[in-house]
Order: sequence, then structure tokens, then C-alpha cells
Amino acid sequence: MNMKKTADVVIIGGGIQGASALCYLCEAGIRNVMLIEMDKLGGASSTTAYTSGWVMLQEEDEINIRMSQMSFLEFLRFEEKYGIDINFIQNGSLSIDTTDHSERFHKRAEIHKTFGIHGEILSREDIRSVAPFLNLSDIESGLFSKNDGKVNADSVLQGYIRQAKRLGAEICEGTKAVNIKVRNGKVAGVETTSGFIHTPVVVNAAGIYAKQVARWAGIRLPLTNALLHVVLTEPTPMIQDNMPLIEVLNPELIYVEGRTSIGSEGNIAEYSLGNVKTESFDHVAQLELFTEKYADHILYRIPEIFNLGITNCYAGIRTLTPDDFPILGHTDEVEGYVSDCGWGGRGISHAPAGGRLIAECISKTHKLPVSIEPFLLSRFKGHALSHCHT
Repeated sequence: MNMKKTADVVIIGGGIQGASALCYLCEAGIRNVMLIEMDKLGGASSTTAYTSGWVMLQEEDEINIRMSQMSFLEFLRFEEKYGIDINFIQNGSLSIDTTDHSERFHKRAEIHKTFGIHGEILSREDIRSVAPFLNLSDIESGLFSKNDGKVNADSVLQGYIRQAKRLGAEICEGTKAVNIKVRNGKVAGVETTSGFIHTPVVVNAAGIYAKQVARWAGIRLPLTNALLHVVLTEPTPMIQDNMPLIEVLNPELIYVEGRTSIGSEGNIAEYSLGNVKTESFDHVAQLELFTEKYADHILYRIPEIFNLGITNCYAGIRTLTPDDFPILGHTDEVEGYVSDCGWGGRGISHAPAGGRLIAECISKTHKLPVSIEPFLLSRFKGHALSHCHT
């Protein structure tokens, strides 16, 4: 089948945020939509493929809490709505911090209470009963949220794609966008390896390539790509089947979770940490740099890891913004250009909220409990056009 030459909206990027935007645009009644993905949807080149899929209500600020709540409700009814089991497992999450930062948990628990979110302050002994392998010498308390959990990110993506196709969207896999054509300050179309697509609206959901895609439209985005390293150990009985995600906030951010190991005693321990800036687009671990910067932090916080064999180490790329909020919505400089990028570590957990915000932005409706205003590019200075278009 030949690719269409015109569309009301073209989305560049087939990760989970691009797929979510596609689906919710179709559900909003905008059906002549195309999604351009240079590889295969859900392929190994996608950042979605490297995520753990955690869905967190335990956030520190009102905006992210609202985004999480909006997404959480969608995940709970995902199978009913889209007919795909996303394996939503709710083991909860436990955030811990050093004693001199422990007051933040009491403040966060109060915020959670106002939003109806479960938040329970745990003592050092409570934490030890959950995670006896941690060094808690400088830990006084933590915050447990029982409803947090994880989803199968690829199943979520496939659910969005299936719904979008059913509603008439066109998905072009193996098609690479190479330029955005802008005329008189307005988007005119997208050049691809399969031909030119005339469109008045383009959504930049290109993930780790978003900064380069924005430049085609003459827009500078304050984005930085960083490698998050993941270390897997051999099976160990110290990791419980129902152990919550453990988030260590200081002195180095470390995530600890368990993965069921079939046919072996105990579970595999997974440790995620480190934002190492990278100019590469390859999801390749920098083992020497990782060891130099983070080995001591892991050994300090999890001494037991010294006795476990490391079975694998890989890295996924996150795209970060200066304030840790994504960049969403229109710009004043180029009419029809829409950002949907810079999600950092929340691309999966906020996928439903992100897609709905993009759909609302383009359809010009205002029904959601979260405004797109805090996410606009205009909140940053120095985002002017880098070159002119005619």
C-alpha cells in the first residue's frame, strides 16, 4: 500500500508517547493522522524497549501527581477499553532518603493525602523488614505507596496502535522523517524517505532524536540525552516476589527491583542508576565510566551485591529537560509545530496523560484536569529560531 501524501497531523516517532498521541487524536475525532517510525514499532532501537514500565503515583509536586493520577486510571481500565492485557502489577513503591533529607517524606505524604493517594511513613526497622539487603546506617525513614506498580510497556504501545488503526490512522514503519518543511512561519509538510507528506501540523515525538527533529523547523530545544545503566545479578533469595520498587534518593539515585527467575532459587535483582550524558544514539552501556562513577555507590547502599554475580549490564537513553518536565504543545515561532518530548523517566508512567494533552492541544478542547501551560517551550529562555525559513 502506498503511503498517503496528505494528513491533518503527522507524528514523528513511534515510541509510547507517539503511539498515545496518535490514539487519543483519533479518539478525539481527528482521523486523518499519520505516524512515521524509522524502525519497527516497539523495536530494540526504541527507548520504550529499555524501560521497566513503572507507574508511579508517588510524586513530589502537584502537576506530576495529577499527570500520574490521570494515567493511572487509564491503565486500570486499559484491558477493558483496548482489549489488551498490560500485566499491571501493583507491588507498591518505597522511597528512602538519608536522615538529613527525611523531612521531605512527611511533606510528600501530606501532599498525597490531599489528592487521596496512599502514603505511609516507614521507620528504619520497617524498611529493613522489606529490604534487609540495604545499608540503612544513614537512613531514618521512607515513604511507601501501596498502589504503585508496573505495566508491560510494549503491550500498552500495541494497544494504542491497534485502536488508532481501527479508527483509521496510518502507521508507516521503516520510514524515516528527514526534514520538516516550513513556509511563512507555518508547517507545510514532512519530508520522509518514502516521499513528502503535506500536513499543517507535525508532532515531534521523536524521543532521543527530538532535538535534531526540532532543528528542522528552526527550533532549539533544551534537551540532553543521558544513559541510565541497568545492572542484573544472578538469582538471589534476598529479593522477594512481591517486593516493591525501591527508590534510593541520596547520595546517588538508585532503583532496585526484582525480576522473577524461572527455574532458579530466588529472583534476579535489578539496579538502575546514573544519568551519563551521551551524544550517541546507541543504547550501549559505558562499563568503564559506569564502574568509575557508580560502583562505590552501589556497594555502599547494597553491600550484599558484592557476593552476587553480575549477569548483564545494559543502558537505556533518557531525554532530560532542565526542570525535569517534558516539553509539550505549540510554539509561537512556528505555527503547526507541536512538541511531545523530554519525558525523562516518566514516558511510560505518563503515557496516557501525555497523549490526551497533545490531542487536546491540537483539537483545541480544554476538558482535562491538567493544563498544558506548564509544559510549553516558552517557559525556557533562548528557544528562538536558529535559522529562518521562507
